[in-house]
Amino acid sequence: MSNLFFLGGPHGCGKTTLSKILEKEIPNLIVPELKTRTPKFYSEIPNKEVDFLHRQALKHAQRAIENYEYREIARNNHNKIILGNRGIYDIVAYGEAYFSLGWVSEEEKKILDNWFYFLIGYNLMSETTIILNPGFEVCKRHLETRWKAERKKFMEDNMDYLMAVCNAYGLYKNNESILYIDHEIDLNDKKEIYDISEWIEKLCKIERGLKITDLAVDVAVNV
Repeated sequence: MSNLFFLGGPHGCGKTTLSKILEKEIPNLIVPELKTRTPKFYSEIPNKEVDFLHRQALKHAQRAIENYEYREIARNNHNKIILGNRGIYDIVAYGEAYFSLGWVSEEEKKILDNWFYFLIGYNLMSETTIILNPGFEVCKRHLETRWKAERKKFMEDNMDYLMAVCNAYGLYKNNESILYIDHEIDLNDKKEIYDISEWIEKLCKIERGLKITDLAVDVAVNV
C-alpha cells in the first residue's frame, strides 16, 4: 500500500520517540492500535529453556498477522498515512542475529526462511520503511534508561545479542525502499524531522491532508 510505511530497528533505537514526533508533526498520520497481541512464548515461562527455533517461528506468524492488519487499515484509510511498528525487514534482521549467534543452525534458518516467505510472500520485500540503527552504544544507553521504568524484555540485557542485531540491520543501508538513519536523531533539530516528513510524503504518495508547511516555516526560521 502506498500510504503505509513501517518504522523498524534494533531494540533501544528510538522508534517509540520518533513515532510520537511524526504523529505530532504530520496531521494525517495514524499510528494504529492493532487487534493482534503478542502471544505468551513458551520460552519466556520461568524455568523453561529457551527454544529459539519455535520462538522465531511464532514471531514470524505474529509479524505476518500484524502486517496484514496494517494493510487492511491502510486500505480502509486511503487518504491517511499509516505508520506500522516493525515490518518484514525486522523479521529478517532478527533472524540473521539468531543465526550469527548460533541460536539457530543453518538448517533451522532455512526452515524459518521458508516459513517466513510462506506467511509473507516475496513481493512484500520492498515495503517502505524507516530503519533507525544509531549503533550499539546509543541503543545500549537508551535501554539502560528504559529499564529504570520498565522491565527488561526478552534478552535485552544480552549485549552480544544487541550487537548482533545492530550489525544485522546494517544490511539495509543501501536499500532504496528504506530511509536508513545511522545516527541518533537530534530531537531539537527541526530540519531533520522535516526531512524525514518530506521523505514520508514522497514515498507514500499522499497529497491530500499532508500539511508540513508549519514545520517547514519553523525550520526556515531556525536555520
